[in-house]
Amino acid sequence: MKILILAGGRGTRLWPLSRRYKPKQFQKLISKKTMFQETVERLSPLFDYKDIIVSTFSEYHEEIKKEVPKIPKKNIIVERFYRERLPAILLFLTSLRKKEFKEPLLILPSDHLIKDKEGFHRALLAGEKFIRKNPSYILILGAKPTFPDTGLGYIKKGNLLKSVNNTKI
Repeated sequence: MKILILAGGRGTRLWPLSRRYKPKQFQKLISKKTMFQETVERLSPLFDYKDIIVSTFSEYHEEIKKEVPKIPKKNIIVERFYRERLPAILLFLTSLRKKEFKEPLLILPSDHLIKDKEGFHRALLAGEKFIRKNPSYILILGAKPTFPDTGLGYIKKGNLLKSVNNTKI
């Protein structure tokens, strides 16, 4: 599986703590590590660093290399112009080689708080197993919202497709 971490946010929603020069993903909010470091660390027991790709704004390129030097430099995709999530994902997709299009792809934000790491790992592994068997599907992981927020979007829950390793898909 290939993992794309979106780390190009400009720090506008967590103002005044988060600013353009030090957005949320580079803040130490829950531990002595930044949110970006927490995200990579959460993945590292399951995935090799060579499979982790980071899409970031040009201003943050050096910060990414400094915070997680184990990520290969070639795996850092630099957005020259800030254009939000979809263009960052499309830029990543254009960088893939043909054989890599056959791998499942996980796209993650760099700044989410996930308290249940084991549950997150179970969901990722179950999702990967499901997608490998059902490559025509797109799997979206989400959390049940506790309040409405039009800035984050919503996932309409469909019918249960399958249970993989006690995880509902």
